[in-house]
Amino acid sequence: GVYLFMLILRKVYPFGPYTVASYDLSAQICPFIEHIFDVIQGKSTLTYTYALVGGVDVTGTFLYFFISPFSFLFLIFGDGMVAQATAIVMICKLATIAFSAAYFVKKLFPDIHDVFVIVIGVLYAYCGYTFVSNTYINWMDFLIYLPFCAGAFKRFVKMEKTMDFWWFALSMSACIYTCFSLACFAMLTVFPVLICYGLLCVEKEKRHAFIAKLCLSFVVAVLMALPVMVSGLLAYITSGRSSGGLFD
Repeated sequence: GVYLFMLILRKVYPFGPYTVASYDLSAQICPFIEHIFDVIQGKSTLTYTYALVGGVDVTGTFLYFFISPFSFLFLIFGDGMVAQATAIVMICKLATIAFSAAYFVKKLFPDIHDVFVIVIGVLYAYCGYTFVSNTYINWMDFLIYLPFCAGAFKRFVKMEKTMDFWWFALSMSACIYTCFSLACFAMLTVFPVLICYGLLCVEKEKRHAFIAKLCLSFVVAVLMALPVMVSGLLAYITSGRSSGGLFD
């Protein structure tokens, strides 16, 4: 509602002639999505370039664009309307981010008042990361998956069901597909922290099994995300933002 009000106030499409597309969203994402229409119409191919687009080559960009549940909205608006559609997609993503956080909080604290759940959800949707990632709209999905990832870990700690292991690994993999560089660097912090949790907080008789499954879940998450990680590595070997390649 807050975002919709600002769109009306600033006369942004569909309430005026302006769009929210700026910076990388305007220079990289929108042109890439427009190119997809050329692919659908048979005018071009997905391998039109292997230069960096958002940290990976076009293959990786294609993969983590289509893992988003909101990508189809751009296709509904049609060719030539991607920049205008970003405002609508942004509304849907912000609402889903808020819902994701609210759902997690309600599951974690069942007795919490609904007003506080809504407030926490809205604050999470408008956190600092949103203001950084909104110009690269794919990265916003990271905030959708993160609460589910935390919730999956909460169930994983109990080590009661095999599916809890897979949900945790799958949610981590989804985070990597959304923004592989951020997710991978975050793992460098999260992994040792969770290992410490296992050493300090898990019962002694369950400790070794917990740490073993934790390590395995990270390995599985990375294996599932290899398509986007390998494409990113290959792109960086040949070109980079400020160099001729990873080893230049």
